[in-house]
Formats: sequence, structure tokens, C-alpha cells
Amino acid sequence: MNTTTQHQLTVTITAGEVLRPVHPTLEGMSRPECLTLLQTGDIGRIAYRAADQLIVVPVTFSLYDELIVFRTAEDSAIAQYALEPVAFEVDRIDEGMHEGWSVLVNGTVRPATDEEAAEVRGRVEPWAGGTRDACMVIEPAQISGRRLRAW
Repeated sequence: MNTTTQHQLTVTITAGEVLRPVHPTLEGMSRPECLTLLQTGDIGRIAYRAADQLIVVPVTFSLYDELIVFRTAEDSAIAQYALEPVAFEVDRIDEGMHEGWSVLVNGTVRPATDEEAAEVRGRVEPWAGGTRDACMVIEPAQISGRRLRAW
């Protein structure tokens, strides 16, 4: 058989036809794998309870010694939320391939120590305007992840 990899991957799609994953699998990930993926991220979502509702906001972050460190405004709700439970999520999705991964961290949030703040200050640049001088840390109690492989 005289075929190339390129030939084997070539698919003709007619109008209206949708390709579906052949054998999609959802796999759990180990803590070390989750930490590796957290190291590659720069934007995640933090979820917390405020005024009897759940709030989810995107934040830029950096991983430091298995801690998630982010900056926020000193008068923000999350800066006043010290030692309360939070969830933090980071993901990457490839919509074209129907694949991706998600890491979920459950823990508590607290103000960063001077050492933690100094370590990440140059690596965490908030996208939102205004002054974001309050460094906060999420101390993980649990880290879990899932990976979707479609093909």
C-alpha cells in the first residue's frame, strides 16, 4: 500500500456534514500533571460567594510553589474575602479537534506575603485597567483535572 500520512489524514466534507469524534474519552489527570498545566496558564477564573450569589471573574495569575497568585484592586470584593473558600479553573479547548483540558482548584484565598508578592509581581500583569496592587493567594486544598481526547 503506497499511502502517506498526509493522504491518510485527508477527509472530504460535503456541505452540512459534521465530523464527530470517533472514540471520545474523558480522562482524569494526576496532581503533578495539573500543576504542570497550571504553570503554562496565565488566565483563569476565580469563583466565590458574595452577597448571596456566586461570582466568577477572570484573573491573570502565576503559579508559585503550588500557590496561585493573582493581583486585584485593594477595594475589590475578592481582596476583602480573605480565608474564605474559592474555586479556580483554567482550561484550554481546541474546538476544531473537540479536545481540551480543564484544571479545577478548590481552596482558600488570602493576602500574599511580601515574599510571594515580590516573586510574582513582574509575572502577573492584570489586563483590567486601574490599579491592581493587592496580591492574593489561593492555597489549594484540592487540585483535579480532566482531559478530553476526541480521536
